[in-house]
Amino acid sequence: MNKKQWIGLCLTVIGLTIFSYYFLEWYSARQSAESLTT
Repeated sequence: MNKKQWIGLCLTVIGLTIFSYYFLEWYSARQSAESLTT
């Protein structure tokens, strides 16, 4: 595995980690907002 592939893989993993973190934050915030309105 060469350096470019390694860097690409690392960036993909970091990107997915950040994306899933923000998605969970947004999802839990949406759930709590829905429970407040009902």
